[in-house]
Amino acid sequence: MVGNQCLICDCFVAPALSVDRDVVCADVQCRRLHDQRLTMAPNLYAPYLAFQKSLIRERRSAAAANRAKVARIISDEDEEGRLALQEYVTASGRSKDIDLITLPSVPQHTVPLSEERRKKYIRHLETEMAEAVGCEDVSELPHDQHYTLIDRRITQDAFLAENPELARRSDAFCEICRGGCCMKGGDSAYVSAVMLRRQLDADPELTPESLLSAYIGSIPETAIDGGCINQGEAGCGLPRDMRSDVCNHFLCEPVRDYQAKSAETNAISDVFVVQRSNHQWNRFASESANALVACYLVDDVGYHEVSNAHETLIGEQDVSRREKG
Repeated sequence: MVGNQCLICDCFVAPALSVDRDVVCADVQCRRLHDQRLTMAPNLYAPYLAFQKSLIRERRSAAAANRAKVARIISDEDEEGRLALQEYVTASGRSKDIDLITLPSVPQHTVPLSEERRKKYIRHLETEMAEAVGCEDVSELPHDQHYTLIDRRITQDAFLAENPELARRSDAFCEICRGGCCMKGGDSAYVSAVMLRRQLDADPELTPESLLSAYIGSIPETAIDGGCINQGEAGCGLPRDMRSDVCNHFLCEPVRDYQAKSAETNAISDVFVVQRSNHQWNRFASESANALVACYLVDDVGYHEVSNAHETLIGEQDVSRREKG
């Protein structure tokens, strides 16, 4: 490889970035560590440098190993998905082009909601409501993601409203998944003062007390273990207009990619969905590809499960034919 090695992290630098005749890469951490030689006594800096270099190299090595693992998992899952699709096409005799996407899933069981989680969520609701009613209007609240995301959500909703068939298929993807992206909702469910204030502003007859009661009344008795407090077996227990913009806007990458492709080609294709065992946020937690748990065909009628890929996808099994309105 052409170039010189950074004396901190050993990465190759081309062209060399010389610092007082030393070759140091452009990484901020390496530059800062090298600069510390100017403020530390040599007898102290030498062991400190050796220790910090070791830490940096260990972190870089771990990061590289993780990137390799992620690439391997993605490759293995993509290959298995293509094989599953090919088996389905061969068995069904379909000639129409079919897109392939991979979706996560959520744990299949719920657990009783603990009183501790319930109380924590109610405290959060009360805190956010106090902030919401403590201002004249929403513009006085912090302009964080809860505040700024609404424009993107409105744009996304308008796009889907103009493309009802694409919206219907996107809904099918979410229904198949049942909330693999919701597992980080925890005991806050992304409820914020901003979303509460906007609901109050939109309905002059709505009082803070009644809105708070609506949220508390929607708390389920059982929820997906480790997921959002509002996440039950059938998905979110809140109506869409009570969910945060974070929740209403989020789409996983496979769904976003499918929407973008459909918009670009101005064509709505049938989709073969490979669903895997892990949820959105722990896809790469294991060392190997996530287990394939089910396959679905999403078409202009709705969606239905097809025979498991481990059984070579011989024919179609209308296990759960669902028609979308």
